[in-house]
Amino acid sequence: MTPPSPQSIPARWIIAEPDHGALKNLQDALHLPELVARVLVNRGIETPEAATAFLAPTLKSLNDPLQMRDMDRAVRRVMDAFTGGETICIHGDYDADGMTSTALLASFFEQAGHPVRTFLPDRMTDGYGLNPDRLKEMVRDGVNLIIAVDCGTTAISEANLLKSLGADLVILDHHTPGPALPDAAAVVNPHRKDCEFPFKDLSAVGVAFYFAGAMRRALTDAGMLDRDGLDIRLLLDLVAVGTICDAVPLLSDNRVFVSAGLRLLNEGPRLGLAALKAVAGIRNRPVTSGIVGYQLGPRLNAIGRLGNPGIGLDLLLAHDPEEATRHADVLDRENEARREVGEEVLAQAFRQVEEGGGPLHKAVVVSGEGWHPGVVGIAASRLVETYRRPAVVIGVSDGIGKGSCRSIRGFDIGAALAGMSGMFIRHGGHPM
Repeated sequence: MTPPSPQSIPARWIIAEPDHGALKNLQDALHLPELVARVLVNRGIETPEAATAFLAPTLKSLNDPLQMRDMDRAVRRVMDAFTGGETICIHGDYDADGMTSTALLASFFEQAGHPVRTFLPDRMTDGYGLNPDRLKEMVRDGVNLIIAVDCGTTAISEANLLKSLGADLVILDHHTPGPALPDAAAVVNPHRKDCEFPFKDLSAVGVAFYFAGAMRRALTDAGMLDRDGLDIRLLLDLVAVGTICDAVPLLSDNRVFVSAGLRLLNEGPRLGLAALKAVAGIRNRPVTSGIVGYQLGPRLNAIGRLGNPGIGLDLLLAHDPEEATRHADVLDRENEARREVGEEVLAQAFRQVEEGGGPLHKAVVVSGEGWHPGVVGIAASRLVETYRRPAVVIGVSDGIGKGSCRSIRGFDIGAALAGMSGMFIRHGGHPM
């Protein structure tokens, strides 16, 4: 069937009346047009200082990474691995945020003189997060320390397994914590209840960047790194891509990351991202957040949805133009395949909703036998756009349902899942 128009449930716009005192203050102080000042005030940006930070974000406004709970513990454990010559593996996730996080850390460690191994799980065979069998393989292969990025916050049993095997775990994540945290060397997550970091809505790559900054400081203080070496600002293109693709709010720290990262993407993108621009047909166009979100990001995500996410990581770390082009071509083909598979699942999902009388409930939940788990998240997003309700799309295979959720502003679906954790084999998530 033809999917219904996203206008099938119209939006209701209620325009807020701004505080006229704050409106005039912004106009007078910054010489802003009334419309711009009105939009800013209605978004809660009411002072000239806040408006300046929003309109012209600077790296100087970033926070001290050591304000994040357990960041000091994470740095100490990795410094011990450096001095002890231990083998480190970066365990990421298969989406764009996970790929960019892993690429950022691998690039940082390589430049710091301590190359690391990397691992991105296969969505179909490994599933989301830390897979016990893979962890055992890593330890057997000599890994002493695993840094889990964009995953791990709910990995209670997996952390216990690693401890029993004599390996340590450092977690750099941003997903909603459960009632208990893993017994790890460090759990760095701004959403921890005991974390006083002033900005909570970081993506995983944002957490990874802050960790790189804290590590650079520690290595410099220890005399292991020249004070003029290793400019972590050159990693901000990765931070921008991961931040935009994970759909976190482009406010505060995230706004700084994206502003600086987009400049880097336009002035001199790394080989992999330049090749990705070429296959997307935007080689000579300015890179905006829209270009990243709708052209580059989907190609990175596609390889993690249907194929081998390691190819996406190899693209981001490529040092050879031919290698970068080869990987970009694979991502482009996977994106076309993803689009075809996704449209079929979406058509079936819409059919279920419409045949059930439409979105009569407060949430939309659909499922289908054989629906590919790599595209259910895209279908959930489209259902939210169409019906303006939280949506859950579940693909069932061999009696196991693998689902993905998307929410609306004001309903924290990550917390909702945490409150129903007994219903799931495993789960994770964040508010949207």
